[in-house]
Amino acid sequence: MRLSLLARCLLPDAYISYGGAGGEANLNYTVEGMGGSVEVYVYATELADSWELKELLVVDKATGKRLVIITQSK
Repeated sequence: MRLSLLARCLLPDAYISYGGAGGEANLNYTVEGMGGSVEVYVYATELADSWELKELLVVDKATGKRLVIITQSK
């Protein structure tokens, strides 16, 4: 899953909810480079004006191989 430094990021598909009791964000976007393309999935939560990254997953579009960068799930 090596991508060239000459990569481009396509516009994200995003859902962000933010209110007085907290918030959450779900984002996914594609990164394309000379070596292929990956889909990036991000989940974050907000509490007391502080955002915390909960999950970050990268999926190789050609092979389907998944790489978990960050997870707080059990």
